[in-house]
Amino acid sequence: MIRRALATGCLLALAAGPAARTAAGQGLPSVFVTGPLSNPITDGIGTFSITTSGFAPADLPLRLELQISTTADFSPPLFADTTVNGPSATITIPRLLPGSGELYWRVFALTARAGSVPSAVTGPRVAPTHLRLVSPNNPAGQSIGVRRPMFVWQSSDIPPAYGAWEYELRVDETATGRPRLTVNTVDTSFTVTEDLEANTSYRWSVKARLRSTGDSLTVQSFGSFVILSDESPFATLLHNAFPSPFPLGATTSACVWFDLATGGAVTLDVVDIRGLPVKRLVPGPQVNGTLPAGRYGRPTPGATSGCDDRFAWDGTDQRGRVVPAGVYIIRLRTGGRDFKVRVVFSGR
Repeated sequence: MIRRALATGCLLALAAGPAARTAAGQGLPSVFVTGPLSNPITDGIGTFSITTSGFAPADLPLRLELQISTTADFSPPLFADTTVNGPSATITIPRLLPGSGELYWRVFALTARAGSVPSAVTGPRVAPTHLRLVSPNNPAGQSIGVRRPMFVWQSSDIPPAYGAWEYELRVDETATGRPRLTVNTVDTSFTVTEDLEANTSYRWSVKARLRSTGDSLTVQSFGSFVILSDESPFATLLHNAFPSPFPLGATTSACVWFDLATGGAVTLDVVDIRGLPVKRLVPGPQVNGTLPAGRYGRPTPGATSGCDDRFAWDGTDQRGRVVPAGVYIIRLRTGGRDFKVRVVFSGR
């Protein structure tokens, strides 16, 4: 609980609430508060304005207590509990509002005669989303047709007196976690200036910092993205299946990518850790067992999934039954060679 007087730069607002009448001839004492107007709230730092009316001279001076809570009953701890002197006030709480859930606020006018007049409660209001990744950010993954994509994100509004957000953009390879790009900026978009590698899965994240309050937060993209290319691969390779473990969020299958430097007969199987067969992916219902050189498993342009469903494993066996949770092996056989990677199925 924060209970302290704030000087200039603090903002408050209240909703009206009736109390007992004062001396004869006086109106009904009332307290009003206004805060962030949007719902969901777009302000990162909350500004509140308080006014009062109808108080008798004997009630003065007034002390105004602003309370901000994440619960409707204002149970402790409160996000803010701040008292200022005067019949009116403006208060800005100099830190980020809670970034999830609901917010409520109210004001008490404390009189010189030890009385207390409440405002109405404002709320529930949806708490602000301080940082949101916009594009590319499809939970199921997506494909991109350019090697220099633009990344776009949004952040909550900050009063000029509290400076501005500073951002660190990172782009990492999905399979290895190796950082591919790190950029510091004050803008909410960035276009890559050097080509990213084609046919590689990436995820990206943004770290936002507000120096004036010391707050920082990091958000990672929901899904991965891949830059498509028709170039022929230089080597035959089975990539790490992802996500692992799976399912993960909206992604219900493990994506299996592989490259063929030369065409020929191909089998792609899922086996358990003892080597016993679980499911054959290639040949399959939509793909035969002879494939030309190329890259397989990647999503097609405009796809809403992070991979080609023909080469993905959904955690079922050859008969369509869900298998037990555990570690499984993806095995690619082609050109007289075996390639194997592990994948973890969490069950469902």
